[in-house]
Amino acid sequence: MQVNKWKKQIEKDVEAWKLETNQALIKKVMEKNSVEAEGIPDVKLLREQVLPMDSVERIVGYAVSHHVMNSDATFKNDKLLITPACLAHSVEMLANSQPESSGVCSSASDAGTISLLSRYSSRR
Repeated sequence: MQVNKWKKQIEKDVEAWKLETNQALIKKVMEKNSVEAEGIPDVKLLREQVLPMDSVERIVGYAVSHHVMNSDATFKNDKLLITPACLAHSVEMLANSQPESSGVCSSASDAGTISLLSRYSSRR
C-alpha cells in the first residue's frame, strides 16, 4: 500500500517538474525575443513531456502570431505583451500538430512565424 502511495507521489512530482521546466524554457525564449506574458498557463502538454527547444520556440512564435492577428500590439518595458490565453492557444496548436510518436512538429508556417517573431524582437 505504501509503495503505491510513493509511486503516485513520484508521478505527481515528475509531472510538476516537467511543467516547471517547460514554463522556464518558454520564459527564456520569450525574454530572448522581447516578449512578456503575465503568467504561463498550466496546459496538459506541458505536464506530459519536457519539450525540445524548437517546440518551445514554436509555442512562443505561435503565441506572438496569434496575439498580433487578434489584438493590438501592446508593449511594456520595450517588450511585446501577450496574454496567457495566447500562450495556451499556441501550446494547443503545437499539441494538435505533433505526430503521436514525436515531440517535434514541422509546419510550413514555421518560417513565417519565426520571421514575425524576429520582426517584433527587433523593435526593442
